[in-house]
Amino acid sequence: MGRYFGTDGIRGVANLELTCELAMNAARAAASFFKNNNAPLFIGRDTRISGTMLESAFVAGALSVGKNVFSAGIIPTPAVSFLTRELACSFGVVISASHNPVGDNGIKLFSGDGYKLPDSSELLIEGMINSGWNGLPVETGVGNLQLFDSAPRRYVEHVKKSVNCDLSGLKIAIDCACGAGFDVAPKILRDLGAQVLAINTEPDGARINVKCGSTDMAALAGLTVENECHLGIALDGDADRCLMVDEKGNKIDGDQILALLALYMKELELAGSGKLVVTVMSNLGLELAMREHGIELLRTSVGDRYVIEKMRECGALVGGEQSGHIILQSFNTTGDGPLTAAFVASVLKKNGGKFSELARIFTPLPQVLLNVKASRKKDFTEDRFITAKIAEYEKSFDGKGRILVRPSGTEPLIRVMVEGENDEKINSAARTLASLIEERLN
Repeated sequence: MGRYFGTDGIRGVANLELTCELAMNAARAAASFFKNNNAPLFIGRDTRISGTMLESAFVAGALSVGKNVFSAGIIPTPAVSFLTRELACSFGVVISASHNPVGDNGIKLFSGDGYKLPDSSELLIEGMINSGWNGLPVETGVGNLQLFDSAPRRYVEHVKKSVNCDLSGLKIAIDCACGAGFDVAPKILRDLGAQVLAINTEPDGARINVKCGSTDMAALAGLTVENECHLGIALDGDADRCLMVDEKGNKIDGDQILALLALYMKELELAGSGKLVVTVMSNLGLELAMREHGIELLRTSVGDRYVIEKMRECGALVGGEQSGHIILQSFNTTGDGPLTAAFVASVLKKNGGKFSELARIFTPLPQVLLNVKASRKKDFTEDRFITAKIAEYEKSFDGKGRILVRPSGTEPLIRVMVEGENDEKINSAARTLASLIEERLN
């Protein structure tokens, strides 16, 4: 696979690129990296069919170097982040490929404080993966596995306590993407008093993210409108992302959710609420709106862990991505779909009115995002034809638009984002760049 770690852990086609051998050696490397902490590691997974196989391999690798393991089974990524910290574990692991297709899988690592590892730590672990692993312990030197059945309940109680709001009177639709949030996410909302209509709650292993959840919100929009729900919620496969629809079925993306929560936290005058951390993908309209409300907007590279690093550095309370990773740093240390959903629902309940009006905080500038297949995605910065065409379009926008071209950290794609005031102009630029990339990088 070349370099193992991408923007969100190790990813690849399960049993082809991400093999049991790689998972086992990654576990040995991670356990050795955290060897000075004798506490167990905490591991969970999403629902995809290869999850049991790869979790078993990772657990075996950790046990083989003497590391004890707490296993929660199927559980959202944010629950692993929270419980790793809550239980004072040495590190946390999630076997998941998030929003990727069912054939993919991944390994995400969290430090003992619940934060994703920085690049420097991943590089050190990566350097240890192919170490050979001679002299492994025997007899009572190997680790012990303990099933942690109370994990879902503890996470549910944490989210409910964090939100602390009665949602009675709200009717909420939720699409769980046949993923890790299939049980806990609807339960949180019901326990808080909402009437909940949940779909795609079958953890059958083969349907995760398939025409459902945050990657395909058509069914959710229909359910929300047909049942006159106040809002609809869409999770991704590991429930660290959350997108929404209003009562009319219109999509509410991560930028709009971030704006709503940033203003809400500022109204409460909470520490760190005067700053909002987003990535380079967030709409320019969000930046202009936050400026009007006296909130400083800071941008990072794409990836929720870069957002979190900047939030920790500047003390921001709210941050996240347009794609739906929303971080509320006082309550969790990673993107948390169920927590975000419950908080937005609480804001709607406290403010009253319609969600379509509450979420209309800014007018997004027209934005086009195209995913272009590129087998040689890392070569685009060295292709003078592509870079020249990008520069030509940027000059033509005269400061009233943006172009962002970047390789995906998890898939063989290059993402082309063009933003500006004129729909026709940005669509033309995006299509031209996509064609050029497809032609030259395959």
